[in-house]
Amino acid sequence: MIYNFRAADQLLYHYTKSSIAIQDILKDSSLRFGTYANTNDPKESKTWEFSLGTNHDVDLGNWNMKKLSAWLSGELKGRARVACFSTDMGPLSGNHMKDIFRRGFCKPRMWAQYAERHAGVCLVFDRQKLHEAIEKRFGVSHVVRSGAVNYIDRDVVPSLGDQAYMINVDHLQSVGPQNYARDHLLTYCQRFFFEKLKDWRDESEYRWVIIGNAPDD
Repeated sequence: MIYNFRAADQLLYHYTKSSIAIQDILKDSSLRFGTYANTNDPKESKTWEFSLGTNHDVDLGNWNMKKLSAWLSGELKGRARVACFSTDMGPLSGNHMKDIFRRGFCKPRMWAQYAERHAGVCLVFDRQKLHEAIEKRFGVSHVVRSGAVNYIDRDVVPSLGDQAYMINVDHLQSVGPQNYARDHLLTYCQRFFFEKLKDWRDESEYRWVIIGNAPDD
């Protein structure tokens, strides 16, 4: 895992408290996919705001934008569960002393923030084996999405043409609330769940998002 290691895309790292690692993860060989709104990034945990749009000159004044926006934000986050990991940052030379600060287990801020102020645990996973286990468990009953997080600072005031944060009332009327929420989520899944501000980029995060209707983690 440490010495003469060059494969930057093989391993994933999960920081956690010792008690959680021992009593939950290692005891039952299980990982919990948590509620998306419980993440610590305000962009993810706060209520998202949506505008309204139409392609057929529908009178938008007949719609309660604030109420619809709160509903869709809750629906999108309520359907998603997430598990987060760090990655190695390539390229790796194989020289442990030169590579150490590019390794996923050597992130002091993450040890402080997620691993009990440096007294916790960093669990190491084989990415492919973990992916196979997640697909086996959730692939039939849920939509599974995975990938590296993209770090980007977008404008604070969203563009009026930003479809990700716009509710298309034509489609909403056509398919109904539940189908619309699912359609919107799947269309903009990458934008909602795999994008964070640049200030988080040193986490070099890789995550799985499980999308379904289960009320619990």
